Amino acid sequence: MTDNSNDQTANFFDQVITEYNEGNKRFKTNFINVMKHFYYYNEACFRKGEISVKGKYFIALAISIIKHDEYNIVYYLKKAVENGATEQEIMEIISVCVALDGSSSLSQGVTLILESFDYFHQKAQSQNTNQSQNQSNQDSSAQEANQQNSRNDSKEQNANQQQNSKQDQQKQNSDNQQNSDQNSTDEQNSNNN
Repeated sequence: MTDNSNDQTANFFDQVITEYNEGNKRFKTNFINVMKHFYYYNEACFRKGEISVKGKYFIALAISIIKHDEYNIVYYLKKAVENGATEQEIMEIISVCVALDGSSSLSQGVTLILESFDYFHQKAQSQNTNQSQNQSNQDSSAQEANQQNSRNDSKEQNANQQQNSKQDQQKQNSDNQQNSDQNSTDEQNSNNN
């Protein structure tokens, strides 16, 4: 595929998801009383139970393939990838659908499904890479800040030590001066007697 073709494919998959979500919002707005129950039921069906969330998305994907429902194929494939689906697992789902439905599922499998998988898998990896890089950058920034704080603490300790040393020296000089003055006074008193 050329870069232009990749952009068109990406736009198609994103467009399918956007259209699906916008249509759901519009329908939900107009039939809020009916749809709130449907969405509650739908969310409950896809929660983890005896079957994993990924397993439930696999079931929905297989049904969508056999029904030739392109919007749901793309949507449930995206959800499966978000839940850790591998290429091998998707291939096995396609194989089961082909065994039950024949060549029409095969044509969906080797085109739309594999292209969708590649797109969403690559997108997920890119997001994971970006998150890792952001975490690494945050770790590096924190490490640099810690090093800077250590340098500042070290400078502050040196300054405090120098200040204490100066104060000790001044005190010692003052004590020496007092001792010298005392010795002079004692000497004068001794001479006067």
